[in-house]
Amino acid sequence: MGAPTTTPDTAPSGPSAPPARRRARLLRWLPLLVPAVLAVLAVLAVAPPDPLPGDADPARFSAGRAEADLRVVAAEPHPLGSPRQEQVRNHLVSRLKELGARVDVETDQATTRAWGSPYPAATVHNIVATLPGRAPAADGALLVVAHYDSAPGSPGAADDGAAVAAMLECLRALGTGDRPDRDVVFLFTDGEELGALGARAYVRRHGVGGIAAVLNWEARGSSGPALMFEAGDGSARLVRALSATGAPTFANSLSYEVYRNMPNGSDFTAFRDAGATGLNFAFIEGFHDYHDASDSVEQLDRGSLQHHGETMLALTRMLADAPGTLRSGHTAVYFDLFGRLLVDYPVRWAAALAALTVLAYAALAVRGVRRGALRPGRAAAAAGGVLLLTAAVALAVTAQWWAALALSPETRALPLHEPYARGGYVAAMACAALALVLAAARAGRGRLRPAEWLAGSAAVWAVLLCAATVLAPGAGYLFQWPLLAALPALWAAARGGGPAQAPSAASAAPSGASAAVAATRLTAPLAVAAVLYAPLADMLLTALGLPLAAVAFALLCLGALPLLAALGGSPRSRVTVPLAAAAGCALLVATAVRYDYDGAHPRPNALVHVTDTAERKSLWVSPDPEPDVWTSGVLGAGARRAPVDHYFPFEQPALTAQAPALGTPAPEIAATAERTAADRRTVDVRVTTRRDAWMLQVRLERAAVLECRVGGERLVAADLPEEDGAHFVVQWWGTAAAEFSCDTAPGRQLRVDALDLTNGLPHEALALTGPRPGAVAAAPFGYAPTDAAVARSVTTL
Repeated sequence: MGAPTTTPDTAPSGPSAPPARRRARLLRWLPLLVPAVLAVLAVLAVAPPDPLPGDADPARFSAGRAEADLRVVAAEPHPLGSPRQEQVRNHLVSRLKELGARVDVETDQATTRAWGSPYPAATVHNIVATLPGRAPAADGALLVVAHYDSAPGSPGAADDGAAVAAMLECLRALGTGDRPDRDVVFLFTDGEELGALGARAYVRRHGVGGIAAVLNWEARGSSGPALMFEAGDGSARLVRALSATGAPTFANSLSYEVYRNMPNGSDFTAFRDAGATGLNFAFIEGFHDYHDASDSVEQLDRGSLQHHGETMLALTRMLADAPGTLRSGHTAVYFDLFGRLLVDYPVRWAAALAALTVLAYAALAVRGVRRGALRPGRAAAAAGGVLLLTAAVALAVTAQWWAALALSPETRALPLHEPYARGGYVAAMACAALALVLAAARAGRGRLRPAEWLAGSAAVWAVLLCAATVLAPGAGYLFQWPLLAALPALWAAARGGGPAQAPSAASAAPSGASAAVAATRLTAPLAVAAVLYAPLADMLLTALGLPLAAVAFALLCLGALPLLAALGGSPRSRVTVPLAAAAGCALLVATAVRYDYDGAHPRPNALVHVTDTAERKSLWVSPDPEPDVWTSGVLGAGARRAPVDHYFPFEQPALTAQAPALGTPAPEIAATAERTAADRRTVDVRVTTRRDAWMLQVRLERAAVLECRVGGERLVAADLPEEDGAHFVVQWWGTAAAEFSCDTAPGRQLRVDALDLTNGLPHEALALTGPRPGAVAAAPFGYAPTDAAVARSVTTL
């Protein structure tokens, strides 16, 4: 018998392996190890700085000093119109005067049509504190904005107490040096939680002509770094200033492209829509504290407060002393590297760079085909394969999420269905994605050369780069820089030749040292993609939540496409594919079935007592997906799902059951004046609560109304969105009486369907329900009806 032969896949790898072969094997691991290390470092870098103590340098921002004001602001819930909010307002006015600012409290009637029915209306009290500059700039003042109202039931330490306290500390620190050149206005808005009412009132009163730039500060959680997630048009100079602050900076222009096309809004939206430019910041980790009773000073991450404040102070100092206009003639493409370097360049440069890069890729691909290194059909198949792989990863992750909901249906009760035990689910999804990537690599082994995998992956990047450059320039960087980094590897592949026929399994990939060298060339595009995609995917998982985790994993898959070229020759994928898939299933099941709610991680629920004088009945209403241990005892066995849209602008049927009458007085409805013209009848209406309610609501038939006027806003029935349906709803917050005027056709009556609402259940209702067990808690505000007492009346005028 002859001596046994070895191939690169079967050669010994232990101590007896030749040094050159061991070196080659180590080199083949580079495209996996280097990007993996960089990805981990990039994700770990997304963290707030350490907080500074109260005795820190007076010229610097100190979270320790800011905490004193935060404890006053966030001592208890302070929603718009509440007595506690008035106390917070008085404290802020007093502190601002102590710090040397010129203070005005501006009271306005505010409403908005920005987000359709229900249309919010309220009396808002904005606090405007001005620090006069030494040489006011021609383009106006720098406006620093945060809101001082909280969600009902939430102390609001993070949202938005942290920003309010940071503004006070920032104003104090500015007083330690020379006054800035430009006027700086600190605007503490009212009514943000109900539709950015205070910001809209400020814009209506002042306009934006005297505003050079807006810096808005928000929170959608209780921890994490401050992310700059939205930039206004013409903000390139502001982005450049942000990069020069010295504070950790986490920002990318993809978030700008995404956020401007979403229905979400903040105070910044009111200024942006009016034509102002600026930057919008928020920290978003600790989502389950958002709008919840747990949003307390104790729960707030002091590092998040520090990051808010030191970024705010550095930007304010820099922009307040900046000469000339703060608005640029263009918008920037930007992204951060490890939170320490912010790369930015004009959008017009992005188009030129994209064109050059795509042309270079096309030239290298043609050269590779001519030299026999690339087969056009196989490269196209690789491009189609990576697109199918991305879609398969997204579908697999989505399927895992639906499986998790089936295994743990109570997760549907959590806000946005976001589970507490997200780590196990993320690991399960990662295993499923890895299994699909390994399976794709193995499927291509023996059919596709590594160079063809790379060319196909680069083709996908090139197409996405062209699309992004035209449709969403701020997103183009995600494909621009990995594609540019892949060009040297494509150039090297194009230099080589090869047989045009399909290779055998043993010869599909380069062997020995040549395979190792070819693999190392993949390190650059994978490393660039790891630094760009890994922290972004992590942020998307936090921002969008696990129900939309498919978006983050599909993005990661797009960034990891060259892995297919690096893994194409791996013989172990036959074993690792089923192992990764099995691990994903096991992690999913273990996470879903082992979790129990407790006092630290309660199951949220909600219960509303309704007194309906129009239909002469009393009801319990719960928007929960299923009754829990507490609500089932209140609702009883007769609970059924029924529409509740005449009580709440809530489309889904809710659990309802008969309730004892509590004698809750319904609001009074009266016509205060009536006028008749040739083409219309006008009725002035006043709705008054008889029990100190927090919210008054009026529901009107769209077909019966020509036009209504609410707080200076005209609601013309024919112009309202079709999504409003047959009725439209107006809600007045923080007031004892609501006044509006409506026009109907001559002789047509106006049916006014009104209710009022108090936050929380009254003592009479709590005596019937008993206290909640420790493993359940009242649901946070803003997702569905929360604990309340509602009284309804209907009158025809």
